[in-house]
Amino acid sequence: MLELKNVTLRRGTKFLLEEASVRVEQGCRTGLIGRNGTGKTSLFQLITGGLHEDLGSVSLEVKRTAIAYLEQALPHSDEPAIEYVKSGDLIWSKIQADLQKAEAEEDGLAISQCYTDLQAIDGFTIEGRASSILNGLGFTQETFENPVSSFSGGWQMRLQLARTLLATAELLLLDEPTNHLDIEAILWLEKWLQSKKCSMLIISHDRDFLDNVCTHTLHLRQRTLKLYTGNYTSFARQFEMQLEQEASSAEKIARQRAHMQSFVDRFRYKASKAKQAQSRMKAIEKLTMTVGLQRENPFSFHFFPCEKLSDPIIKMDVSIGYGKTVILEKIGMNVNHDDRIAFLGRNGGGKSTLMKTLAEELPPITGEITQHPKLKIGYFSQQQLDTLDYDSTPFAHVQQLDKKLGESDIRKYLGGFGFSGDCVFDSVRHFSGGEKARLALALLIYHRPNLLLLDEPTNHLDLQMREALIIALQSYQGAVVLVSHDRYFVSSITDQLYWIAQGKLLPFDGDLDDYQKAVMAKEDLSPTSKTSSSKKENKENKSGGQAMGNKQLKKLETKLATLKQQVEKLETDLGNQDLYLPKNVEKLAVVLSEHKQKKQDLEAIVDQLLSLE
Repeated sequence: MLELKNVTLRRGTKFLLEEASVRVEQGCRTGLIGRNGTGKTSLFQLITGGLHEDLGSVSLEVKRTAIAYLEQALPHSDEPAIEYVKSGDLIWSKIQADLQKAEAEEDGLAISQCYTDLQAIDGFTIEGRASSILNGLGFTQETFENPVSSFSGGWQMRLQLARTLLATAELLLLDEPTNHLDIEAILWLEKWLQSKKCSMLIISHDRDFLDNVCTHTLHLRQRTLKLYTGNYTSFARQFEMQLEQEASSAEKIARQRAHMQSFVDRFRYKASKAKQAQSRMKAIEKLTMTVGLQRENPFSFHFFPCEKLSDPIIKMDVSIGYGKTVILEKIGMNVNHDDRIAFLGRNGGGKSTLMKTLAEELPPITGEITQHPKLKIGYFSQQQLDTLDYDSTPFAHVQQLDKKLGESDIRKYLGGFGFSGDCVFDSVRHFSGGEKARLALALLIYHRPNLLLLDEPTNHLDLQMREALIIALQSYQGAVVLVSHDRYFVSSITDQLYWIAQGKLLPFDGDLDDYQKAVMAKEDLSPTSKTSSSKKENKENKSGGQAMGNKQLKKLETKLATLKQQVEKLETDLGNQDLYLPKNVEKLAVVLSEHKQKKQDLEAIVDQLLSLE
């Protein structure tokens, strides 16, 4: 299908590929991964003929007319939305043009041939197929005839995606197809791509999306290409095994895995109530499998310690919206100092409106919000990049926050976010979206907030930066309220889910997997639905009755707290250097044995607690 032989590709003086060779077979759904700036989009342009190799050769077993390419560029059209989408099928469009010409010339033979050609490409069903794709991507029937130019940028990109998906193509090139999509639309897109028989090359920083869609992974690294069989998680395992064969890497990987495992262990002993907590543990454990990739990660930062506040840090009983238009009504919820909350729901449902209200950027229409007097909010919004001074530099931005910082301290801090060397003095105006997002995060973190409001923080971040942010958030001491379409990111960070729809904010009784299944089945997600009722019945039956379950749960939680204190004391004892003196060898053996036993008891209690859910 696609073969590169000893290809060298330059952009200016920078080498993107150097004697790179790879062959991707027909029918593969291949994820193209690599750090931002390594040349993934340039490779797409090479395949489509937009760029030409400096050395070597690129061969395709399909005509370039049989390639459908989703670019990250807004459309320029005043056509009705559905007509714009249909025109993306270039073969259908050509036949339509030929048909109009034949009809104008009353050429019966040509007209007959056009109808035969339409039948061959299933052209008579194009209206229904276009409608189905638009519905799957979140458009309503009422918007099909609206001009393309009347939609916002995000919805225009959805139209661009719909147009690409409808095209008759043997090879699909999708550059960040999940950008601007909510979880519901991403789930539909996954199912649609899984059903297609054509070959695909997909650039994405959404780990779950790559796992669910791709059969192969193409890694662009150090100006070379290497193809792996399997999805992203499979690739990560293979890549780590490859690095472990290098003696110099083995020790570093082992240390990093131990570091990541500490997060899993620390969280496991708190995961006694919510089903979402189990999903979070699985996500964090999954993260430990990518430590080989993280070894090469240019990003490494942490959140500063923040002041612990008494609960609740936010109390709200409000209706919210714009002007007199209510978008969400009668919201009653508290945010506590250690909450990890995610808001779910379709785009346009009110998630960002709620985040703006929590951040005090939008006043409630009715009711009031009470905040802890010492609360410091760090708010990352979808418009955060616009708050940067584009004529300034990363160095000047940080220096403005703290005049006492010296140059070496500023450089060290910015280095954790991927800004090194002369880059710290570059103008923000010339930065990519990812670089601007990293700088905005660096500035937010420096303020030491004890509540993070993160509205789509990963939109411009690549896989490496997303994983670095996850690792940093694991040890963050404050509360997190999150909106994101990246399911892996949500699962790794949060353990409380709220569903926003039909003007309501409701707790979701389940984990993200349950939410995805309900979305695909188009079930009612509200607590009063059959799904929710059956879950409650199952829980009651499983625990032998609600009253008995609550009593047993309380007893186990008390036991858990006691064991946790005992383990912490033993770990404090093990941190005492005197314990390792020769005279204390017997005492050390006793402490180690007791510590091992208590941890096993702790694990058993946690398993019992999770079985009650």
